[in-house]
Amino acid sequence: MGNVIHHHRPAKDITCRADSAIVAGTFVVLAGAEVDGLPLVRTAGAGARPYGVAISDRARGENVLVTRGGTLPILAGGSITAGDDLSSDANGRAVRATAVDFDNRRAATFVAAQATTTASSAEMVRGTLTLGA
Repeated sequence: MGNVIHHHRPAKDITCRADSAIVAGTFVVLAGAEVDGLPLVRTAGAGARPYGVAISDRARGENVLVTRGGTLPILAGGSITAGDDLSSDANGRAVRATAVDFDNRRAATFVAAQATTTASSAEMVRGTLTLGA
């Protein structure tokens, strides 16, 4: 299967290169310098500032479409209630954000999205990406 490099909704959906295996619906972060003009991404770690959410499963070295805006399904890493602020767990899955302190402009956990539905662990939760906005 070949890869088609495309840019749909510039700055919202971006074709990237997977630095390691990536699971659809998980948060990803930048992993280093661009490869062949594509941002290099890997699965986000706990509390990381995500670059976006991977749209499909991809193996290392494959192109992966990453969404940086909108409302979309995100793989839950725990129980989530609609309205919860979401951050990444150690596997790039959405979990309830904790220890957020915006008054001092610091966050122990980076808020990446807000849940618009309720979900249990390993289910897809719909979330609106904020990516810290």
